[in-house]
Amino acid sequence: MTNDLVKALSSLHDALSPVSKNWMLIGTASLYLQGFPVKPHDIDILCDTATAIKFEALLSDHRIETKITSGEDKFISRFSRYVINGIAVEVMGDLLVNTPNEWVNLWEMITEPQTIQLNGHNYFIPNIQDQKKIYALFGRQKDQPILAMLS
Repeated sequence: MTNDLVKALSSLHDALSPVSKNWMLIGTASLYLQGFPVKPHDIDILCDTATAIKFEALLSDHRIETKITSGEDKFISRFSRYVINGIAVEVMGDLLVNTPNEWVNLWEMITEPQTIQLNGHNYFIPNIQDQKKIYALFGRQKDQPILAMLS
């Protein structure tokens, strides 16, 4: 899996090179790049809506059917899905998380993204403290083992 993931990340980075900022990897792919013992099954990209729209054009040949999210869900965003080198990729523009008190913009929670280099490509990812905040905010049962690993 990891070799496929590395190939997919490299292909994705090349395809997205016209948009060099305003996006970062989140989820298990970002944890993998930080050296955590996880096995990512997809690549999650967080960005703003304008960047998500650019990605839709840049990755149009790889796009797959996407469920449109609504305000009744846990998450809303400009959402699209792709398959790059056999790996699922999800792009989330202006991802909002529904909490008991309000909708929270995930991008605004990330205080200091860090840069990880892999095969000559730079990837922006949340730092460890921000990773903890993200997984705690998501509050899903499936995120609990990752949150425990980060603590």
